[in-house]
Amino acid sequence: MNRAPALSIVPSLMIPPVTPRRMRLHIVLAGFGVMAAMGLFTLLCAPFVLALPGIEAVPLLQVLAAQGVVVAAALVLVTVRGVRRMEPIYHTLLLGPRDTPVGPAPELAAVTAAFRFPEYLTWSVIACAQLMPLVDAFGLLPISGLSGWARIAVDLLTMAVAAAGAMPSVVLYRRLLWRWLGRLHPRDVTLDTSEHLAARLALTVAVPVAIVGTAAVVVLASHLVALRTSVLPPIQMGAI
Repeated sequence: MNRAPALSIVPSLMIPPVTPRRMRLHIVLAGFGVMAAMGLFTLLCAPFVLALPGIEAVPLLQVLAAQGVVVAAALVLVTVRGVRRMEPIYHTLLLGPRDTPVGPAPELAAVTAAFRFPEYLTWSVIACAQLMPLVDAFGLLPISGLSGWARIAVDLLTMAVAAAGAMPSVVLYRRLLWRWLGRLHPRDVTLDTSEHLAARLALTVAVPVAIVGTAAVVVLASHLVALRTSVLPPIQMGAI
């Protein structure tokens, strides 16, 4: 009795794989999209979140512009270096479909780099995004031109929003890299299996929550200071 051959769950190479140049372009454009969305969210929510006087669009734009320059440079550099390390996967896919692999598997270092790249790129970009607000908050370089609670509130808000993009960034970069990894045969991925999902999820969630929580305390303090500024003078004048 002849049985129909089972279809492989691994997609065959019906179309050429994404070239390294296009992969770099997609990753960089995706990073720029996340960065633009975070910056727009910061500009839109700042008037409703921060109640301190002197916080206007110009100081926020100055911090966001400095933050954007550093993040863009880090995004391009890490992407170019990371895709270069993963290029053996592309060259392996050019040999033919991996449903029934006849050629050698890609280098183990390339496959390992591909699986680690989304988290590595995300945390590198977020670390660079925290740099400029920290420099401004400690007064090393007056980027925003603000002082006191206003400066700390603006810097913490930009840090919190940047950190909040960790989870979407990891998912987005992994989705892009799956255009290469999803074409490999399971025998091509000979990595040691160890459970890191819990630790990665905890880190991805805990860091943004900690920064957002700190920013929330500063935001509450800013509202209390603004309330004191607007309420106490009338009370003092009435008492006189």
